[in-house]
Amino acid sequence: MKRVPLIYAFLLNLLLATSLSACGLQTPLEPETTLTTQSAAPEMRVRSVSLSPDSRSWLSEIKSTTNYRSKSSTYSLERLAGSGRVQDLSRHLNLQLTSVLAALRVSGDRDLLEKVYVVMQKERGTLRDTNRDGYLDWRYVPGAKSAGSLDWTDKHVMEEIMAHSIVAQAAYAFKLNSGVDRKYSEAASFWTGYLTKHYEAKWRKRTGKRSGYPIIEKPLFHPYVNNTRYHHYMYKLTGNSAYRQERDRQLGVIKRHLLPDGGAFVWTHFVNELRHDRRISMSWDYQPVGYGGESMSVLADLGLEGALDERTMRGLARTLSGNMLDDKRDKGIMAGDVGGSRSGSYYIPFLKKRMTLKSPGYSRGTIGTFNSRGYALLAPWDSSGEIARKAASYHKARGGWTISPAGVVLARGFRP
Repeated sequence: MKRVPLIYAFLLNLLLATSLSACGLQTPLEPETTLTTQSAAPEMRVRSVSLSPDSRSWLSEIKSTTNYRSKSSTYSLERLAGSGRVQDLSRHLNLQLTSVLAALRVSGDRDLLEKVYVVMQKERGTLRDTNRDGYLDWRYVPGAKSAGSLDWTDKHVMEEIMAHSIVAQAAYAFKLNSGVDRKYSEAASFWTGYLTKHYEAKWRKRTGKRSGYPIIEKPLFHPYVNNTRYHHYMYKLTGNSAYRQERDRQLGVIKRHLLPDGGAFVWTHFVNELRHDRRISMSWDYQPVGYGGESMSVLADLGLEGALDERTMRGLARTLSGNMLDDKRDKGIMAGDVGGSRSGSYYIPFLKKRMTLKSPGYSRGTIGTFNSRGYALLAPWDSSGEIARKAASYHKARGGWTISPAGVVLARGFRP
């Protein structure tokens, strides 16, 4: 496995040596030069670190964005939190909290963890046993888009998977910081108990699956990677090796799903390997730009955790910088899908043959699409620096519509 260049090992050691660890951790006495590039990523701990002026500036930008500081703007963290709508947690809150926790890795800034705590406490306050089955839940509340028979229920598999993925990550962040404040320890305990005794238990009862994982699954790529993240953090929360085994199995599916494309990757919206196993008709359209960001932000988090290797992460970054970002301002700044809106022929491992992947014909992505979908989180793996430059430019142009600067903080404060 590739070793960290000496400069990164030195910088990492410098960060650790200057930390005032709230958790009582001991710092190494001398530079550690055998760390892999992935294990060099800081954990989501509150700590005091010496950031560069550039990183401090971008950290300030994150905390000054409307969605972070406002309690009333349409997509602000605190306004969306506590609605009781599972889709608020699974979508906008998921993306924004993923960004906040990514910035926490580099900065160690307690304000970031406190923001996550406030949001999750508001979510906790809206948990109810709405259908009297004995399990707490959030419901899918119809808005502009109805889910038909799933409206007003807690049975929307895709939204349930994506919502509980970020719950598991937040719970682990609280566990890591139990020594900072007892309230984080209590929150970690509550959410771990909720996930096992309510979320998992209700779905085991519904599916009849008494043991093993996954309990539920959705063959679309964005909920699939969220489910992988769920199992990753549940393993770290509980130490139960069954979660790790399922995470590793799903990582194998993910890697087979990412098709090489000249140093980048392309992939379909549906995880066809799962559909093939169930003899369901397969679709060979690329994943559209909006959903692509919901996938790539979670994959970035798995990369920071070391669950995905550096080669995979650099390929994903190249997908964004090479296939998708083309900045035709009059028509949008991103291609409409992860394939760059052009057809291509690719070898499909599980079929052992080539297939033609096509553009689904979605509209091009805008600055708002880039800023709101977590794309900037791939910046640390972009050797060209283009993603960080675009993130800076688009954030300024849109006035911080969401928390896209987190990717720039990562790129400035830590780069694999």
